[in-house]
Amino acid sequence: MKKILTAVLTAVFVFAAAACGTTTAPTDTTAQPQSANTPADAIDLAGVMQEMLGSVTLPEMMTLTQDDLIDYFGLEPQWCADSAACINSNGYEKDEIVLVRAADAESAAQIRACLETSLENAAAEMQNYLPQQYAMIRKCKVESRDLYVWLFISDNADQMQAILDKYF
Repeated sequence: MKKILTAVLTAVFVFAAAACGTTTAPTDTTAQPQSANTPADAIDLAGVMQEMLGSVTLPEMMTLTQDDLIDYFGLEPQWCADSAACINSNGYEKDEIVLVRAADAESAAQIRACLETSLENAAAEMQNYLPQQYAMIRKCKVESRDLYVWLFISDNADQMQAILDKYF
């Protein structure tokens, strides 16, 4: 009886392990965009970010995922249809690039409010700590157009804005 039970359990474990290791191809072979919510004329924010990082002199930057945006800026994932963001990796200077395509107009307003709060908090943090950083932050602003909202905190914010303007 023990041998039969052992054999049955072994077979179950083998089949379970085999099932975990297999992948199945998608059955739908019709060509569709990656997201039904992505408009055909949507700006490739990752591409814009790469152009900025390749064209503008910046310190070493850390790329943020869309999920990181809630921790760093308070942006709820459902507000963001697409995003590209990076921050200064040294942790004490405030170079930041945030590009977001909102899910809808209401989300765009919420994103803008969160980024404006983040900008004000960055200024308050640097006011008595690093006066040069404070002066740079005070020149920066949150901007938006249609469903797009962005924030450039950098001495090179004007150059980044010029790059972004080419896509509108």
